[in-house]
Amino acid sequence: MGRWFKAWIADRVARGLSTTDDNVTHYTLQFAPSIGPKHVRDWTPADLRKLSRDLDSKVRRAKWSGKRL
Repeated sequence: MGRWFKAWIADRVARGLSTTDDNVTHYTLQFAPSIGPKHVRDWTPADLRKLSRDLDSKVRRAKWSGKRL
């Protein structure tokens, strides 16, 4: 998990936000395998196109419904 992501999650937990478990799951299962540990500010249009292709592929293979992990 990228250092920036750990800091982001720690901040959200400290503020009492209730979606942090979902955020970690989405990052771990969807973003990190596709984009890696890059800071979000370093994501490029090519990274986002790859993420989109990867997610589309998972949906086509019925590994992810888009509604539930």
